[in-house]
Amino acid sequence: MIMFRCEEIILGGNLNLVMDFTKGKKGGKSTTLRNCLKVIQNIRDNLDLTDTWRDLNPEGGRYTWRQNKPEIDCRLDFFLVSVSLAGGILKADILPGYKTDHSLCNIASNYQTHPREPGLWKLNSSLLGEMDYVNSIKSTIPETVNQYESDETVDEVLLWEMIKLQIRDTSVKYSKAKIKKMKTKIADIENDMAALERQLGSCVNNDKEALAVQLRVKKRELENIIEYRTKGAIIRSKARWFNEGEKNNKYFLNLENRRCKKRDNHANQGKG
Repeated sequence: MIMFRCEEIILGGNLNLVMDFTKGKKGGKSTTLRNCLKVIQNIRDNLDLTDTWRDLNPEGGRYTWRQNKPEIDCRLDFFLVSVSLAGGILKADILPGYKTDHSLCNIASNYQTHPREPGLWKLNSSLLGEMDYVNSIKSTIPETVNQYESDETVDEVLLWEMIKLQIRDTSVKYSKAKIKKMKTKIADIENDMAALERQLGSCVNNDKEALAVQLRVKKRELENIIEYRTKGAIIRSKARWFNEGEKNNKYFLNLENRRCKKRDNHANQGKG
C-alpha cells in the first residue's frame, strides 16, 4: 500500500482500531493493536492522508462501535483522504448502521459529477395493494373520459391511449410523493438515532439502559423501511435482467429445432 502512488486517495471502512485513544475510545484498554496502528499511521504519513471526521470534529466524542459488558465505546470506522482532497470535503458524519453493530460513516464533497438522468419508469406492482393509489386511479379514468367527451377528433382508440397516459402520470406522481415521504421518515429516524447515540456517550449509567432500548426500537424501524426498499430493488433488477439479460440467439433456437426434428424421427421409426 505504501508503494501505491496516486494523486488523490480515499481510504475508508472498518479498520478495527482507534487512531486516537484519548478521543476515539472510552473504556477498555488504552493500548490495543499497536502493530496494526503503526501500519495505518505509516500509510497515513507516507501517502499524506488525513482523518476527515476528526478534522471537522476536533473535539467530537462520537463512536462507531459499542459494547455493553464491559462498557467500551470506540470509533473504529473512518475515512482517510488525501490532504489535497480534504479542502473539498463538506461533511463527515456518523450515521446509524443497518443490520450491523457498527455505525455508518459517510463523507460529502463538492466535486462536480455528471447528474444522473431519469431511468425507465416501471409500475411498482405493490402499489396495487394500496387503497389511496387505487382510488386515485379510479378517479383518473372518468376524469380523462369527461375531458375528451366532447372532442370529436378523439376516437375510442385515441381515448384509450390518453387514459393510459393519464394513469401513468398519476402513478409517477404518487410514486414520487411516496418516495419523498419515505426519505423524510428515514432522515427523521436517523436524526433521532444520532441524537440517542450522542446521549449514550455522555449520560450516566442509570439512563443508558432506557436510551439503549429507544435506540433498538428506532433501529428496527429503520431496518423495516430499508428491507421494503431492498425488495423493490430486487424486483427492479429482475425486471432489468428479463429485458436486457441473456436471450436465446439463432444458434440455440436452431439447436432446439434440430432436437425436436430428431425426436419426431425416432417416434416415426418406432411406429414403423
